[in-house]
Amino acid sequence: LLARKFVDEYTGVLFTLNEKPLSVPLKEKKFFDVNHCSIGYILAKKWKLDEVLCQAIYLHHIPSIKKLKNKKLKKMIAMVKLANLLAKGYNPDQMSFEDAQYEHDALQELKLNNIQLKTLRMKNMSTG
Repeated sequence: LLARKFVDEYTGVLFTLNEKPLSVPLKEKKFFDVNHCSIGYILAKKWKLDEVLCQAIYLHHIPSIKKLKNKKLKKMIAMVKLANLLAKGYNPDQMSFEDAQYEHDALQELKLNNIQLKTLRMKNMSTG
């Protein structure tokens, strides 16, 4: 939503990611005083989605899910992180540190192996 509403400004957010490696939500917060995690959470609540999914949307950029105690929330965040990677068509050979952590969380929490992950990427590329 931010990228569609503020095209020029959001391009600035993405451009500065290479200069200073901060996560996208921190850059969005700096530029717009809000980030897509918060907007996603508000929309999910408005659409009356399950509370765990709302929380997963809000928390999908946390550095690691390892310390979370709620198993359902951990799995949901791992799915959202993986969906986020697949949606942007990431290249596993050119990942940011943040993307590598997302992939690691997803593989561990969802008990996926590299072959299964590659299959998901290939299916996503063929339908995207």
